[in-house]
Amino acid sequence: MSAGTAYLRNPARLTAIFLAFPLVTLPLAYLSVRPIASLEWLFDVYLVGLATSHFVVTLGLYLNSKTLEHFTSTWLNKVIYFGVPAIIFLYFGVNSLLDPTTHPVAAKVNTAVTAVVTASAYFHRGRQAYGVLQLLKGQSKVPFRALQRHLELSFFLTLPVLQTETSFLGNGRFWVSSPLGAVTLVVVALLFVAVVVLALRTGGAKALMLPLGYFAIQAVIQCMSSFDLRLYLACDAMHYSEYHVLMYPRVVDAELGARKVDRAMGWLRRPPVRFYLGVFTLAALSVAWKGDLFGFGGFIDHGPRPIAFMFNMSNGIFLFHFFVDSFAWKFSNPFYRSSLGRLYFKPAAA
Repeated sequence: MSAGTAYLRNPARLTAIFLAFPLVTLPLAYLSVRPIASLEWLFDVYLVGLATSHFVVTLGLYLNSKTLEHFTSTWLNKVIYFGVPAIIFLYFGVNSLLDPTTHPVAAKVNTAVTAVVTASAYFHRGRQAYGVLQLLKGQSKVPFRALQRHLELSFFLTLPVLQTETSFLGNGRFWVSSPLGAVTLVVVALLFVAVVVLALRTGGAKALMLPLGYFAIQAVIQCMSSFDLRLYLACDAMHYSEYHVLMYPRVVDAELGARKVDRAMGWLRRPPVRFYLGVFTLAALSVAWKGDLFGFGGFIDHGPRPIAFMFNMSNGIFLFHFFVDSFAWKFSNPFYRSSLGRLYFKPAAA
């Protein structure tokens, strides 16, 4: 990945990522702690336009025969991209039909799965931030040492630990009275200082303004939600925005084959608004159901069991997204290095 980064050099894409913090995160964070009834609709717009749609768009990876060939190329890939997702969706469908008082084991399993989904969300956010930081560093053309990446990865793996402690041990607030919480916070602070100091010694502030700015904003965002869990949804705005920016070429410009699924995807993505109209429609239906808007949730929950089963399977989209996405961006994999390289990178100038 020594080549110049073409995709994230675009000012509009960078603007969409960076402005998510002041324009979305900060206003919604304020409304999260000081609710205003007349502005509650902003959260629904946010859930449809950025949050839930960012989970749904991952399904677009399956609308490409070349990608499907990779997904089925080995037995391990079949398990990763089809076996585990099938189990995830089926679990959420079946679990919704079980009465926890009649099936206490199901209630315990549900608690464990909820914990897994929650922790997965935290580590998923840190992992994506680390990846985007590497892309921005690549654009600076500064020759970083391997130690820089190790420190950054440690930082983005320690922040989710802090978030997890807040969620499960601090009841949604920073565990200020705990030595464990204090130690984790000190480690986060030391790693932050180490990353910044080493970067400045390597390349200087001017050359690294963009990656260091991104790193600082991510640190602020993740610490905000770690100190008060009520801010978590608002603090994910930058994560959602950058995921949409990064996924756009994968679903709109990725090379297609000649099978039926490719023809369907070709029709959907030309123009791209057609594809995203479908994504936002599915996201809106999900938000309407989970928020019981217009009585939609009650209709499904009290309707025929097969309908409830099918709709409740969609709850698995969160864990599905976290799981599949942890494999679908591995540039160390020859398939992804080849197929994604042409979308995100161009050869450095001679």
